[in-house]
Amino acid sequence: MQGIAFFLPNMTWLQPPGYVHQMISETWAEQALAATVANTPGNMSLPFAAHRSADGKTLVLRTVTAQFPQPLQVSLRDVVVAGPTFTLHTLSGFPSDENTPSEPTKVAPVVQTVAVSNGATELTMSLPAYTFAIVVVPLV
Repeated sequence: MQGIAFFLPNMTWLQPPGYVHQMISETWAEQALAATVANTPGNMSLPFAAHRSADGKTLVLRTVTAQFPQPLQVSLRDVVVAGPTFTLHTLSGFPSDENTPSEPTKVAPVVQTVAVSNGATELTMSLPAYTFAIVVVPLV
């Protein structure tokens, strides 16, 4: 199925690509940062992007997983985590999944709050297969 949004006379709903746009818009950060990926299981390539907000108070990490669940451990340098939590935004579903009129939110973002210590230098999480994930970390 193609399209970002679908319309009926009595409803409008987003398809998964529409949610990706929404998630990026809601977590926008202006400054791109250098980021490297190392030690992924099976040496799989993991697309990864890091950004910081213009005021320097938020770190935003974005990644996509393939057909296998992906443990993710992020080592931070040159930033200090404010804690006590960060947020993990995930959009998970098989590539063939679609949102239909009877299930308009079958594939929809989920936001979780994850505990983290003030001053932490590592973030650890587990991402399901076929997931677009955004990690939003408050900085000191």
